[in-house]
Amino acid sequence: MMKTAMRIICSVAVVGLLAAPAYSGVVDSPKPLFGGKAARTIYYVPNVIHNNGMETVFTCTSLDSMTIRIGIEIFDSIGGSPLNDVSDPTGNGAGDVPIGGTFTVGTDNTKVLSEDEVISGLPPNIRGGSARIVSNSKRIACSAVVIDESFSNDATCTAGLLIGACRVDSECDSVLGAGDGVCTPKGLPGGVAFPLKVIAKKQRGD
Repeated sequence: MMKTAMRIICSVAVVGLLAAPAYSGVVDSPKPLFGGKAARTIYYVPNVIHNNGMETVFTCTSLDSMTIRIGIEIFDSIGGSPLNDVSDPTGNGAGDVPIGGTFTVGTDNTKVLSEDEVISGLPPNIRGGSARIVSNSKRIACSAVVIDESFSNDATCTAGLLIGACRVDSECDSVLGAGDGVCTPKGLPGGVAFPLKVIAKKQRGD
């Protein structure tokens, strides 16, 4: 009787584990569905930021000979399931891209770039997150950049030539010295954006 009970308990435990798998982020989370079929993973992007005015913007160009669909999935720094659903019909962070077209997706709106799609519902403090770029075509080229959402070409700085996001003078550090006519934003020497590494799936050895 005791052995039978133990077998039942073990069987229940195994079934429970099989019924509730724990996904660990960009690698083994289920692929979203485009048109009823699982999308392909094309690229991975580490160090995604959506925090304190810093946003990540993804740009993908279609190299295919037909209209395709591209989606950007965002993951937290601890992995887990994607924070947005790009699957049809939700399409939060996804869109159709015509032949030779370019599709731009941001974690929020920025003043200097023109996003085609802004991902909604993201938590406000993503730091060191990641992204998975998926599509129903392998023929796409993508890049990603982290940018200060407040940067604007219309911004001014009384120090002179603007090469950074000077919303007010106190936010700017002089590069060469007081009155040199060049200023950059504090905390981002030399500019308001930095590119992220976009890793092709085949680079992982998949």
